[in-house]
Amino acid sequence: MKSNSISPPLEPEAKNNDRLSRDHMVLLVSDFILRFVGIACFTIFIAGIYTVTQRTSSVGLISLATVGPSFLVLLFSGIYTRFLSPLGTIRWLLGIRGIAFLSTVPLAESPAALFAVAALQSLVHQASVSAKMVLDAEYLTDGNRVSFNAKKTLLKNIATITGPAIGGASVAYFGMGPSLVVMASLSLLVALLVSLVQKPPAHQSDAPDEGGVSALSSLRHLKGIPEIAAIVAVYCMVSVILEVQAPLMFPFVDEVYERGSDYAGLLLGLCGVGGIAGALLAQRFPHRFTEATLGWLVVVDGVVFFTFTQIQQTVLAALACILLGIMGAVTLVIVEGAVQRSVEAQHRPFTFSLMQFAGGAGGASIGVGMAFLADTYGARSVLGSSALAEILMGILAAAVWRYSIHHRKEGQP
Repeated sequence: MKSNSISPPLEPEAKNNDRLSRDHMVLLVSDFILRFVGIACFTIFIAGIYTVTQRTSSVGLISLATVGPSFLVLLFSGIYTRFLSPLGTIRWLLGIRGIAFLSTVPLAESPAALFAVAALQSLVHQASVSAKMVLDAEYLTDGNRVSFNAKKTLLKNIATITGPAIGGASVAYFGMGPSLVVMASLSLLVALLVSLVQKPPAHQSDAPDEGGVSALSSLRHLKGIPEIAAIVAVYCMVSVILEVQAPLMFPFVDEVYERGSDYAGLLLGLCGVGGIAGALLAQRFPHRFTEATLGWLVVVDGVVFFTFTQIQQTVLAALACILLGIMGAVTLVIVEGAVQRSVEAQHRPFTFSLMQFAGGAGGASIGVGMAFLADTYGARSVLGSSALAEILMGILAAAVWRYSIHHRKEGQP
């Protein structure tokens, strides 16, 4: 196994002069469909469970049902991804999901069946998205990395905006069974699309020919790259905060603005619009947004987030949500690019799974706990405290980055 060194050195990305190939475009389209299905399915299962049971508590159980499978993905991602390969992992898992969805159509009125397939959906979504991130890294160079990641982030934000709306409308107008058929078909389509890409360049397939690595081994690897560990930790922290923010936005809007769920949905939608703008900015100014600026970017994001929790002017709140979306998208482009370039190939599955877990089931489970706190202390107080935690995390990340880079330069001959 290679030592925990960073290759190449952590410098701003090379100029984006490499055109994206047909394979890159196929990877982008498949990524959009993959994320869209995952987001839409979450809404579909929430709507389906509530329709069948007519109990709000059942909706909360959907989030809890996803935690266990997602944690298993995090622990064993380095092993199964190496055993199956990232491409094989995606194809097998999406094939299983498609079959499971089709098999559940006759049982669409059974709460037990819906809970079981919702848990399976969570496992497949986290595992397939993290495997897709590993697969993407094999096809990227310093010349096209920012362009690809920015476009992928833009499409991710479009999926985030459209997925819940289309998923909810599908259940409302067509029912649970037909919705599952559509999602199964899209899953199988992604499995087909990723099979169309050619073998990655030899210089990108740099994983040693050995068995899969454990989660503990990958953690040790990240520990040996403190600046990368710091920005991954920041990314996970921000992702968890976003998972807390989304469900609390509804009681927050009622508490502060005395407005309904339509206004809360509008604010969340504006975050997605900001995310599209942020992806375009990251692609347009790759040398402005680098790992070196990430910590301070998170600090600014925390300040804007805290300001958002304190103001009561609707126009300013809308502008704040757009800014939050912009900075969130830029953060994603920076962090994913840093992991692609600096984390050794055999440790990427765990790292990407950790990021996906924080932004999915792990963050959602913490969000459930925060919702209980909001019942006691108010949504505004909980969100404000989350913003302050983000500011402190950003300052810490910036300090670790500066110390690590300074220490490395001093150790160079």
